[in-house]
Amino acid sequence: MMRSSYPMRAWVMTTCFLMGLLLQPGRAQTPVPGQSQQTPSMSVNFFSLQQDREIGAESIKVADKELPLVGSRVVNTYVKTIAARLALLSPLQSIQYRIQVVNSKTISSLTYPGGTIYVDRGLLELASNDHEVAAIIAHEIAHAAARHGTQQLSRQWLVQAPASILAGLPGNAGWKDQLQSLGISLSPHPSFLRYSSNQEMEANRIAVQILFKSVYSPNGLPAILEKINGLATAESRVLPAYVYDHPQGTEATQQLNSEIEKLNVVSRVLNPALSFYSSIPL
Repeated sequence: MMRSSYPMRAWVMTTCFLMGLLLQPGRAQTPVPGQSQQTPSMSVNFFSLQQDREIGAESIKVADKELPLVGSRVVNTYVKTIAARLALLSPLQSIQYRIQVVNSKTISSLTYPGGTIYVDRGLLELASNDHEVAAIIAHEIAHAAARHGTQQLSRQWLVQAPASILAGLPGNAGWKDQLQSLGISLSPHPSFLRYSSNQEMEANRIAVQILFKSVYSPNGLPAILEKINGLATAESRVLPAYVYDHPQGTEATQQLNSEIEKLNVVSRVLNPALSFYSSIPL
């Protein structure tokens, strides 16, 4: 009796250890250069950086087919020029950043592991100037640089199938079959791209640093976040999709303002954002 129960006890103990590891902050497998310890996130990541790229590449195949992308050369040139400037300042340079504009009035954005960003035109239309557009993009670049997507995927994997973690994650393309068996989708809006509040604070901090080093103002980030949160009024009773996937609580707002205050940011001219979206049919 005691012999037969030992493997089960060992399995339970090991699983509890892994769960404790997952919930313990500050244990990143691939730390972001210059990462602050002031805002730890759920940083356990069972995936390699190469697997970030592979997961992103597979996700893009689906997203580019299923999402209604804006084909306007003017829009894409404008957004991609800003993104290219910011990507050069990302703390993680070993992935390739790419941005697409989705022709949707939804207030949302998502970033796949590996650096591909999709921003809805509805979110861009909220921006009053180039700095707020840059803030949206910098925040998404920060999520990719901190590898938040595969951190969340690691958490989902461990909760759903701890035994597979004990057996070791498959290498190469074996992760595809594992995700499929667990019902984890690489659809355009996968569940593992819903971030935690700690990850949002970390993304804010990284984005502020990126913006500070660029020609854009870090103040664009709290400005656009205030507009997004302002849409979630008592009258609307509907949270924008961005708020659902990017939970920005009071603590995150306070931390963001504190980070900007430390930088003693020099005022920068707020050029109006291009207002060309109304000419693009939905």
